Amino acid sequence: MIEWNESSKTNWKDTLPELGKKMHSWVSKDTWDALYRSFAHFDEKDSWNALENTMNLFRILAHQTATFLNYDYPHEVDNHISKFINELRDKS
Repeated sequence: MIEWNESSKTNWKDTLPELGKKMHSWVSKDTWDALYRSFAHFDEKDSWNALENTMNLFRILAHQTATFLNYDYPHEVDNHISKFINELRDKS
């Protein structure tokens, strides 16, 4: 989604490095910082936080990308999945 988001901003006119190479040089600081927070240590609380951060980053980028490409973002699907994940977290 990060690559799609960046490519959609220029209507796919710019070619990005393969496999996310040198990503820090072609994504915004906010995206880079959010990506950094999507990695966790090896404990339950931090893993749940990393998952939530990953979901938030994906949501932001997917919504922006949908807007750039004139698509509707599936808010209802997003809400259902988020609710399901939150229920799983609350049970753990």
